[in-house]
Amino acid sequence: LTVILLTALGLSLFGVQMGVPSRWYVDEVYALSLKILGEKSVTPILTHSFHPGAYPIALAMFQIPYLLILKIFGYPLESAASAASLSWTQMALEHPGFASGIIIWSRLFSVLLGVSSCYILYKLGRRMYHPRVGLYSALVLATSMDFSGTNHFAIPTSLVSFLTLFSFYFVVEFYYSGFNTRFIKLAALTAGLCFSTKLNGLIAIL
Repeated sequence: LTVILLTALGLSLFGVQMGVPSRWYVDEVYALSLKILGEKSVTPILTHSFHPGAYPIALAMFQIPYLLILKIFGYPLESAASAASLSWTQMALEHPGFASGIIIWSRLFSVLLGVSSCYILYKLGRRMYHPRVGLYSALVLATSMDFSGTNHFAIPTSLVSFLTLFSFYFVVEFYYSGFNTRFIKLAALTAGLCFSTKLNGLIAIL
């Protein structure tokens, strides 16, 4: 299992620096998450995103430690915010190190979610069938090109995959625990969060 998870980690990390410091992949929402933190409000989601707001809020929370570290070491965050208020391109020109760092840090959120998804899938296979089934399932997911490619970017898909698997895991635990209602409540919570992340997260509810 450790080898499989390390494989998932390696494949997801490979190429994570693509396109920095420019907004190479326009669907990434790291700029929106920074705007949420800068304005201390979730209202930017209403005007800057087609998808529900769970992912940019979660990503904003993930960005906080990175910003705190920069602040501790005296990085001029106010100057970067001022440049970003004009455009991301202007900010990347004036603060290429910050722009590159926040993109890569944001993408690491997807990497961690991807590795966690492999682990949850292993637990599902082990719980429903056999540990070997769990290992094979996790290996197939970890080496899937589309899955690894998605984990390269700060987009909602990795969180949707993680929450969908987590919701299904709680449903399975509900059955094998003798219908302990705690698990079905957790399944409902994670399914709701999944739908709040991206509209196609409705599959977790179904």
